[in-house]
Amino acid sequence: MRIAVAIDGTRVSTVFDFTEKLVLVEVEGGAITGIREIHFPEKIVSLRVARLKNLKVDTLICGAISEPAAMMIRHCGIRLVQGISGEIENVVEAFIKGIIENSRFFLPGFGHPSGEMHK
Repeated sequence: MRIAVAIDGTRVSTVFDFTEKLVLVEVEGGAITGIREIHFPEKIVSLRVARLKNLKVDTLICGAISEPAAMMIRHCGIRLVQGISGEIENVVEAFIKGIIENSRFFLPGFGHPSGEMHK
């Protein structure tokens, strides 16, 4: 599985639409097998989504995200986990363990990070 996390420094970026970097995390059998940082300069939503698709991302973890971007990401078959805040390492670990829905990872104003329930 390939997870992309929109980042700002060592934390999940507050808003996906403006992030300039991603961390790609490769996971196999519940273990991280690779991590790399990617420059993400695309500004147009459709180009951002195409880049995620070209990177073969299965899941995107991010903070806030515009509705057009969220719709396009879901339409491409990428799982969207939005409304997330925290240190990248902690967030990725929580996602792999299936506990990302712990409220300590929610951005203020978001009650649930799943793709179905969001602000």
